[in-house]
This record gives sequence, C-alpha cells and structure tokens, in this order.
Amino acid sequence: MKLENILELNQKIRFPKSKKKIKIALISNITVSIFKYFIEYNLKKKGLNVEVHVGEYNNLIQNAYKYKTFDIIVIFYEFINIYENFEKIKDVKNLIKIKKNFLKDLNLSLKILKDCPLTIVNDFNHFYINPKNKLIDKFIKASNNLNQFILNKKNTNIHIVKLNNFFKNFDINKFINKKNYQYSKTLYNSRFMQTYAEKITLPILSINGKPKKALILDCDNTLWSGIIGEDSNISKKKSWKLFQKVQKIYKNLKNKGFILCLCSKNNFKDVSNFFNTTKMPLKFKDFTIKKINWNNKVNNIKEISKELNIGLDSFIFIDDSSFEIGSVKKYLKNVDCIQVPKEDKDYLFEIENLEHDLSLLKQTREDKIRMKSYAQERKRISSKDNFKDINEYIKSLNIKINYKNNNKISIQRASQISQRTNQFNLTTIRYSENDIRKFVQNKNILITEISVKDKHGEYGITGSSIVFLNKKDKTASIDTFALSCRVLGRNVENEYLSWILKELKKIGIDKVYSEYVKSQKNDLVKNFYDLNKFKVILSNSTKRKYILDLKKI
Repeated sequence: MKLENILELNQKIRFPKSKKKIKIALISNITVSIFKYFIEYNLKKKGLNVEVHVGEYNNLIQNAYKYKTFDIIVIFYEFINIYENFEKIKDVKNLIKIKKNFLKDLNLSLKILKDCPLTIVNDFNHFYINPKNKLIDKFIKASNNLNQFILNKKNTNIHIVKLNNFFKNFDINKFINKKNYQYSKTLYNSRFMQTYAEKITLPILSINGKPKKALILDCDNTLWSGIIGEDSNISKKKSWKLFQKVQKIYKNLKNKGFILCLCSKNNFKDVSNFFNTTKMPLKFKDFTIKKINWNNKVNNIKEISKELNIGLDSFIFIDDSSFEIGSVKKYLKNVDCIQVPKEDKDYLFEIENLEHDLSLLKQTREDKIRMKSYAQERKRISSKDNFKDINEYIKSLNIKINYKNNNKISIQRASQISQRTNQFNLTTIRYSENDIRKFVQNKNILITEISVKDKHGEYGITGSSIVFLNKKDKTASIDTFALSCRVLGRNVENEYLSWILKELKKIGIDKVYSEYVKSQKNDLVKNFYDLNKFKVILSNSTKRKYILDLKKI
C-alpha cells in the first residue's frame, strides 16, 4: 500500500474524544518518520486510538528517558547505522569497540524502559552488507552477538521482531533503497513499512484488551497437503513432514491456552476417519468446535463465536482458499485472516512467526483449563434446561467462590484480566504486571481476586478488582472491577462486590466511589452499580460516577 493511500485512509478513521489515546514512541537510528503513518493506520483500523511520536534521530538513551511513560516503545535500530561507514572499517578492534558501546547504551535504555507496558525491539540483520566485504564474517558475528544479547534479556515487557529471519526468507533488495539511505537515511520502502506495521500489530493488540484467543483452521491444504476423499497418498507426499511441523506449532499454541477450531468444507466422517487413522501431532479431540460441513464459512465462524461466547476480533482464520479468505475479510472484518502461501516453506515460516507474535501473552493456569471449561459449559447449558426457575438452576450448580487479596493474588493473572476482559469490565483500564506488582506493595491499595468452581468443574481465577484507599478521609475508590464472561449470569459478580464492600468496612471505610466508563463492548455492565444500590453523582454519554454510603448498608 502506498503512502498516499495510507494518509487518506488514516484521515477517515475517527475516534470520540473520550476514547483513551495509546501513545507509541518510535526510536531509531534511521529515518522512520513515514513509518509513523503505517503503524497508526494498521492499529486504528483494529479499533485502537493510537498516536505515534518519532524520537530524536539516533539518540537512544535520551529518547528512552523522554518516552519512558508512554504505553509502547518501538526501538528500531539498524545494524547498518551502528557501524556507520562499515564498508570502510578495516580494524576488527574498532568493530568490537563500537559493538560494546552500543550494547552498553541498549542495556541502559532497556533498564530505563522496564516499567513500560510493551517495548518492541528489532533483532539485527546483516543482509545489506556486501558479501565480498573482507570483514563480512566479523559483521555477521557482531550481528549475532547483538541478537543473542536481546534474546537473553529477561524483561517481561520485551517483544522481539525477528527481522533477521524475515530477510533470510525474503530478498532484502525488494524492501530497501540504498540510494535513499545515502541521501536521507531512509532505508526501507513503503512495502516493508506496511509489512512491519502488520508484524507489530498482534503484540500491541494483546496488551490493549484485544488479544487473540482462538485459531479457526481449514483442513485440506492447511493441516495437510491434498484433499481427503480425492487423494489417497496424502501422508506419502514430500510435503508431509513440513505440514507435520506446522501441526506441531498449532499443537503448541493449543497447549499454551489458545482454542483450536475446525472450519472445513468436507464430509464430517471423512475428516474424522482421517484423524483417527493417520498418525499426526494434532488429534481430533484437540479441536474444541468442529464445523465440518458444506455451509458458508462466514456463517460457520459466526456460530463458533456464539458458541464460545468470544468476539470475532479474538479469532485468526487460516485457509488456503483465496475465495474463503476474501469472503471472511469482506463480511467479518474483525477476524484476522492468514492465507496459506503457495510455497510450503513460506507457510511454515508464516506460522512460526505467528507463534512468536502470539508469545507475548504468558500462559496462566486459567489458560490451561480453558478448553475444559468450554466442555463443562455445555454440561451446564444442558442441565439448565431441567429448571424453570433461574435461581433454582444457579443454586443447583453449588458454586464456590474463593477470595484473595493483596500479596496472595496472582500478579500475572490480575494483569491478564485487566488486559483481556472487555464485556464485564467497568472501566477497561489496562495494567501491566509491573503495575500490579506496585499495587500489591502499596498499603493504600486493596487489590483482590476470586477463583470459582461448581459441581461441573473449575473456572479458575475469573475476577479481579483494584480499590484505591484514603484511610484518613475514610473513603475508597473502585478503580477496576472485571470478571471473565464465563462466570456471568450466576450471581458471582454481586457476591464478589458484596465481599469487597465488607472488606472495606472492616478497615474503617465509610464511603465508596465507583465509575462506569463506556467502551465498545461493556454495555452489559452499564447498570451494575445502580443495581447494587450505588447512587449516581455524575452522568453523561460516556461515563457515570457513583457513591455508596457504607454506614447505611
């Protein structure tokens, strides 16, 4: 996509003034001012109100200090400019000295940015260096050393963009312009800028309440090469081993908590038999929902979304058919689509990168039990039909709620709930693990969680709250109150709030303030505080503020 198209499309996307701006800083040692527009467009079309700031040219440490309070930092440093005039470098000692100095600056910058919710760092490639250069082996070694340093960083907020792998698979000369670099330090063309903006979209969505939760997979030419029912030699093809590697990646993602679903135009029995009679990494039981029929795939995906009770923007759809991909893109714009490339090796590369881009989301115990919970939910729905009275049904579930607060909570899960939960989230404020860790250590903050189970099984940790305390004035303010949609409609939310209010009463709080901030997805909870006897003290089209006098309850 050309720059003029991006600029035009950017202007068309508008957000209400009340929608929070996500601030991104782009720090680089090459000219990246045009990148700003590609990044903004790709994130805006996904519903994020972003504002990209371009840092001072080649000033790493100072930029780190300047932008350390931003939501996201992108460190876009290039090997070509770390070793300025590298074609003229003849002294290996000088090469080593330059590398050590840069590593020192990079290490300090990452320390400065340790509390930033997300720091994106490119790894380094050497593919634009003339292979005839006498020091090419030394440059490659230096590049590899820099990459190893980044990989060894333990910061939980760092996500690495693997440009080195990208340019191993694709000719770098299709993405760069060396003449432009000589004149203006602009190395990459618009084709690469769009590709890069797409590559950093998934991790940015993940920390801003739009994580991917499920993969919807086609079967033929997606999980294996060939068409079952027509091709009897699928497992004997040369490409079989490569597709096995692809399946292993999908299996790994499933084990990390991602839901796998099938959406294939096939005979159900043929697919079932193939899975049951063919040795493969993926088993038929690995798929939570199987839409194997001759129906429209758009409708099948809608049904999957409804059955799982998760939004369409939580899905990635993978298919080899340009027709199916085009149809889903046209009618289900919130679903991310990946078309299986024609070259098998490109497909493996694409899915390896997908696994890496999804790796920012850490696995919690709740992720491991999520697949079980969908099967359990079907049992709950089935048993619900036996009751005419909803309260009797809820009573029959024998729900048990376990409450924890402050240093007993799961920091990782509390952060995850704030970042992932959209429907039952009163304020949709997003917090990193570092934020939660600070809250836990603060005596003027009450942070709590609940875990829930019933006679059908565990839901895991499904709720989190953050309350700011003013003990001197005997007041408290509920900053965050969020629950997983898996426990809604069972009175858990009301029991949880009631418990929090009792805890506040115990420590001498008389008045509690709360707030509902409208978002695209939380209309479900707009009357939650009203129903729990809070009084409205301010109301407009985007928010409501409340107060509750604990002495009167």
